[in-house]
Amino acid sequence: MSGAQFSVFECRLSNVGLARLVVLLEDEIDPRTDSVNVYRFVGTIQEARLSLGIRKASEPGEPWIL
Repeated sequence: MSGAQFSVFECRLSNVGLARLVVLLEDEIDPRTDSVNVYRFVGTIQEARLSLGIRKASEPGEPWIL
């Protein structure tokens, strides 16, 4: 698995922000070899997330890198 990178990014985006991100990702990836999955959660982030440890504040639209 040479060259493989497994990363997870959590982003709070508007519908427009998500559309822009998808366009940027499509421009960057090689669709023959790369894989990107986007998951959208229904409800608030507080309902979809379980946080352990120290809670870090963020503003809407800021990317979170886990």
